[in-house]
Amino acid sequence: MEETELIIEGRHDPCIVPRAIPVVEAMTAVILLDHLL
Repeated sequence: MEETELIIEGRHDPCIVPRAIPVVEAMTAVILLDHLL
């Protein structure tokens, strides 16, 4: 079995936790606007 090196390129967050707050805020805004309309 040969050793291979895996290289991942692009913008990937290693952890979703720092992005969770803006995602929750955006979903809350969408839900509130949906209820208003």
